[in-house]
Amino acid sequence: MGQFGPETRKWLESAIKQRRMLIRNGYSHKPQQEVNNALSKLGLLLEVYPYKEDRNMARFIRNHIPEIEMILPGEGSTNFEKKKRELHAINLEALSILENNRSQKDKPELIQSTKSNQYEMDI
Repeated sequence: MGQFGPETRKWLESAIKQRRMLIRNGYSHKPQQEVNNALSKLGLLLEVYPYKEDRNMARFIRNHIPEIEMILPGEGSTNFEKKKRELHAINLEALSILENNRSQKDKPELIQSTKSNQYEMDI
């Protein structure tokens, strides 16, 4: 298990906590209903599933980009650019993890087909 899953989870939980604090203090300027829906969905999923493995967290990130973008600071915030860059980097890493995972699954088939070809050549 790598560090992507646990670190990304901490980052996401921090973003959720920050958005909830902004709402509580009346500083959230994003559409309230959409933000609440995103917070509820992300919070519930993180509460129910551990997402400890990198590939599981990568899949979670890729599947929930719109909700994550909804809870991040808006363009008027001083943290907007920083959080936007962080999400972009997380998204790219998630994509890379999923592609590597996909290629790992393909390798046994390649090895198996090579062995069957070798068997056919021996006959």
